[in-house]
Amino acid sequence: MKRIINRTLHLRKTTYLTYGIILAVSFLVGFIFWYFLADTEAGDVMDMMNLVGIIFAYGACLVMAFFHSMLYSVEMSRGLQFGSTRRELFIGYRLTDIPLLLVFVLMAFICGGKDLFLVIIEGILVMLFFYHLTQAIVGNMILRFGKIAYWIYYFFILLLILAIPRVLSSMTDAMDKVVDFYMAVATNSAGVICGLVVANLVALFVNWLFLRKTPCNVMN
Repeated sequence: MKRIINRTLHLRKTTYLTYGIILAVSFLVGFIFWYFLADTEAGDVMDMMNLVGIIFAYGACLVMAFFHSMLYSVEMSRGLQFGSTRRELFIGYRLTDIPLLLVFVLMAFICGGKDLFLVIIEGILVMLFFYHLTQAIVGNMILRFGKIAYWIYYFFILLLILAIPRVLSSMTDAMDKVVDFYMAVATNSAGVICGLVVANLVALFVNWLFLRKTPCNVMN
């Protein structure tokens, strides 16, 4: 097990470096915003750590959406090229995800406090669900078909980013109802968290099914 973890950590150096940069930039940008807003009404409402948390979450979502699938496929193909089995890579990836998850939880506790902690944990679990699902489908498709799969996904994500604000702006009443529904559901934290944990387990199972059956045609 120690060998699997060490090998996977070596493969994921770029991922950890990326998240380290996001964390450092979050604190820097959060401090800059807080410095200029400190004497304003907005500064009274939001402290520096709230800004850091928002910027970190935004940066993490961008990495998840645009870069993670490519990083995953590169790391997986290298691992297979260096003699790791798919089972070892899958287990190693899950174990080396734990430090990243702990960083997210720590940021949630520091930035959200006790009042928002559970709600932010729910948001983290939602992000992890899409993380696992994107890894399963997009990452493994890149592993099979190469960068063409990534560019199709990239175009789709950009299309969503451009289209969603326009759609939402024309559906104000519907969005108010969605927000009210979410806030009502979010108060039942135990049930929501259990449901999201189950959803993540299903996404992990789908991930394994895709990885087990997907041929690796992209070697680095």
